[in-house]
Amino acid sequence: MVDSVSGRSTSPTISMRQASTPKRDPDGEVVSPRAEKRPAHALSDALAAAGSRRGANAAAASQSDRRADTGMLQAFFAREAGAVATTGATLQSTAAVHRSRTLGGKPHAASSLADNRFVHALKPVAAAPEAFPAAQATLLEPRAHLDSILSGVLQDDPARMAQIQQKTRDAFAAFAASSHPDRAELTDALMDYVSPSTGYHVLMNAAACGHRSIDDFVHAMNHKDYRGADGVEKYCADFIGFYRLDGDVTDSDSDSGDEAERFTSFDLESAYDDLTGRTRTLQDFLSAHAVDLSGVKLVHGVAAGNSAPYSVAVDPRSYLKAFIEKSPIVYDSFISTTSDTATALAFTGYSKLPGVPAGALDLSDTSSAANAHRRALLDQLSNPATDPNKAAILLVMDCDDAKGVYLGPETTGQRLDEQELLLGPNHVVQPQSLVYGDGFYVLSAKLTAADDRGIA
Repeated sequence: MVDSVSGRSTSPTISMRQASTPKRDPDGEVVSPRAEKRPAHALSDALAAAGSRRGANAAAASQSDRRADTGMLQAFFAREAGAVATTGATLQSTAAVHRSRTLGGKPHAASSLADNRFVHALKPVAAAPEAFPAAQATLLEPRAHLDSILSGVLQDDPARMAQIQQKTRDAFAAFAASSHPDRAELTDALMDYVSPSTGYHVLMNAAACGHRSIDDFVHAMNHKDYRGADGVEKYCADFIGFYRLDGDVTDSDSDSGDEAERFTSFDLESAYDDLTGRTRTLQDFLSAHAVDLSGVKLVHGVAAGNSAPYSVAVDPRSYLKAFIEKSPIVYDSFISTTSDTATALAFTGYSKLPGVPAGALDLSDTSSAANAHRRALLDQLSNPATDPNKAAILLVMDCDDAKGVYLGPETTGQRLDEQELLLGPNHVVQPQSLVYGDGFYVLSAKLTAADDRGIA
């Protein structure tokens, strides 16, 4: 994306509806059940049909399937585009790797965010000590502040949700009517990204970060298990095995034994090359046509765990440390978000927040009491006995100039419970506050587009 790990509604006391243990993909993310396809437009039919054909192993999709998907998408665009004018110019790819940036006109050096290949933290500008006098320190009651963070998410505003869905449909039509040379590839790009069982979303996020080949990605990762002359070959073999990309196709599954052989000896390097082009198409679409989400509150279930380097999971210890230190966190990859708390929480493996709120911290508070609180949290994270990999981590973001599109039944024909809102690369999470308890962290932040904040 991420990467990147993302009761329907939330209540002021977070008494969320209990859910059964979700089925999870290799990232630890929930795999939502696909309900019956509703009557919809041809784009819905195209994506739903593609999903049913490819199922859990999109790697085995035939070229004829892909041509059929593209044909249905083009048919939709031909009908939906209507009077939408062509752009008359080829869109430029936005793929780039940003490692030295400025934020709000002030320099920010990139700092290390251990084992996080798709995000990185920036060193914040030091605040003046005692900006909040001790007598005026911000006192946050944990339960009340948690209620405040979780209230007002997008799902609570049906009118705004409908507006975003309509603008997303308009965005698809506008891209189809543009002169982009690869506009017909958008269906393939979307299907590859929303098929987590293949791991393609991981490779697309790597491509979005600017890695031009699987070799470049593996070398930049610098993982201890994949150094040396055979590091790339070993990584490819492990990735294919992790997602079982080489085991589900036999002679009886295809028209020829050659095709079966092709997929049972899956070529990850060639797949990465193909996905690089589709990633550029998806980035160009989002760069030119993504919907303005200003004023919207989105939720992201932060994928944490030990499935890296084959997933978008982050290292929760360094991620939380950067957040508590109020370091802006830049997503060089795509970001998958949801409109409600319960869905995002399910991505972390929980149906409700474990434990009760134990503390809250306003990160803009620099009083002596707040600084002591901050140091205590950082010390706890540094303690080997603390295992944040098992924690539920929710990132609740107030969008300010952030942009994305809605991927759900109204726009794709897929009945996905998570109602994903997909955002392009180069968004910045600016930490505001947090609430924590035994086994969870709820992080409140502002989300901005990097370019809108002077980050270059």
